[in-house]
Amino acid sequence: MHRIQVSEGPPSTPLPCEYFDLIGGTDIGGLAVLMFGRLRMPIDDAIAAFSHFVDAVWARGRKHRGEDKFKASKLEKVIKDIVKAASGDVDALMVGGPADRDGDVGHDFVCAMLAGNQNTSIFTLFRTYVARTNPSPDCAVWEAVYATMALPGGHFKPASITTRGMSQHYIGGAMGANNPARRGLREAEALFPTDHLAILISIGTGHPGTTTVAGDGGTVGAGDINAI
Repeated sequence: MHRIQVSEGPPSTPLPCEYFDLIGGTDIGGLAVLMFGRLRMPIDDAIAAFSHFVDAVWARGRKHRGEDKFKASKLEKVIKDIVKAASGDVDALMVGGPADRDGDVGHDFVCAMLAGNQNTSIFTLFRTYVARTNPSPDCAVWEAVYATMALPGGHFKPASITTRGMSQHYIGGAMGANNPARRGLREAEALFPTDHLAILISIGTGHPGTTTVAGDGGTVGAGDINAI
């Protein structure tokens, strides 16, 4: 986005949602997707929110007892704070976000899996748009972020989301969609069947390790965000 600013000359760094037709991600990449897309946050604001998130959730949110390593209540609160600050509504829904200057609503998705069926080839997309097939759970933005970040293996307890009167439990989609580029391409084909792919940018999905958070040994998985 900095390169676009330099080449095109806008007074501030442009928003990713103004230049990419579809943005998708998993886990911490899913948080970035919805900050840049659905919440239309400027990059500097998103970076500041992410830094606060890492400090509050991983560095200071570790549990000292129980099966889960980190506090689900802390994760939920910090996500809600980000959503409210950006949108004014803590329970803002995934579908029905603000339109851009051309009247278009962005296309963003994050990946999760049903906790009761951890088949790595089957996962759920939480979308900000209405799909023709396999509709997404109708939920709040903070619920979708929690679902994609509810990592299996005891990091956070599964997300419980009620849709159409039925409650389902979700865990993060990192096992099956750590790099959701193929899923993004299929979504793009369905959304824009007559268009040709111009560019796909994949950020962070090739990093094999984790980054240690200074303090008490918390870890942050490799980011997983794709933009088309």
